Amino acid sequence: MFIDSSKVDATLTDFPVTIILSIASGIGDADVSAVFDELTSDANRFKIAVTDENNQQLYVEIESWDDATETAVLHVKVPSISSSANTILYLYYDSAQADNTSYVGDTTDAVTHNVWDANFAAVWHMAQSPNGDTAGAIKDSTVNANDGKPEANMTTADLVTAKVGKGIDFDGSNDRILFPNDGSLTCGSGDFTIEAVVFNDVVNDDWIWSNYGLNNYNASVLILDTSKFKAFFRDGSQNALNIHGSIVGQPSTWYHVAGVRNSTTGYLYVNGSQDGSDSNASIGNVDTSDGPGPRISSDPWDFDFFDGIQDEVSLSLSARSAAWIKATYNSLWDSLITFS
Repeated sequence: MFIDSSKVDATLTDFPVTIILSIASGIGDADVSAVFDELTSDANRFKIAVTDENNQQLYVEIESWDDATETAVLHVKVPSISSSANTILYLYYDSAQADNTSYVGDTTDAVTHNVWDANFAAVWHMAQSPNGDTAGAIKDSTVNANDGKPEANMTTADLVTAKVGKGIDFDGSNDRILFPNDGSLTCGSGDFTIEAVVFNDVVNDDWIWSNYGLNNYNASVLILDTSKFKAFFRDGSQNALNIHGSIVGQPSTWYHVAGVRNSTTGYLYVNGSQDGSDSNASIGNVDTSDGPGPRISSDPWDFDFFDGIQDEVSLSLSARSAAWIKATYNSLWDSLITFS
């Protein structure tokens, strides 16, 4: 298989590529069900390997593996992806081999932390059941272990089919996920990137992500503001980057949304393309360390809630480039790789 260089605008380093295995995978909808025919059971899912063209093994996180439906979602750390030539990868699978646990693991296995570079503060695939509002139920794939606690009596029925594997369906009334007030989740004065894959049942004032300090000034927010996406970052002196998008969000439609702070400029991306920017030379430290911690699907005051499905939410403590955001969108939409 190869990563199509025409979908990559600049060289990417240590990029987490999403590989979806099914009867219709990647560009051209290739049938790769032979993987499941060989391995025959979920228990054999670790009997795989992914390498680059130099035969270097790559780290693999298995988000999901379902032999019965012949579908799987993998995330693979690729050291370098070229924008000028296709990047070759190889997938090996053999039921007679020992489990490859040195390079392959489930979300909760330590080996999978290697998939996500040090700039990732948290990666939530939203692929665990929120049933029972149990602390730590929603798993972070990074070494930071910023696991989330569902709130409002969510159930197993709220874990649903999403754009990439499973996602969590929020009712727009009081469903939300709370995360610890951990230092790794505080954006501070540095650059950061917030990303999410969302599907609205109804388009209202839907809060995708929020993280506020106790003074309600320091803030990082990703929101669907009435009908258009918006990113909002503000420091303790109320200097803000207020990035309004122009794309009108449609109900029952999947979107990849990203908000980026790059020094004194903020950017909003929707489905891989820039949809707005704002600059403020005065903006300083966006310090939320004294706040209650980040939330998915609600504002900090439990007034507005997200109505729909959220999937693949992440926070990076760096300003991801436009090329990175575009490649992430294509990767999650299964339009980056061609199987051969």
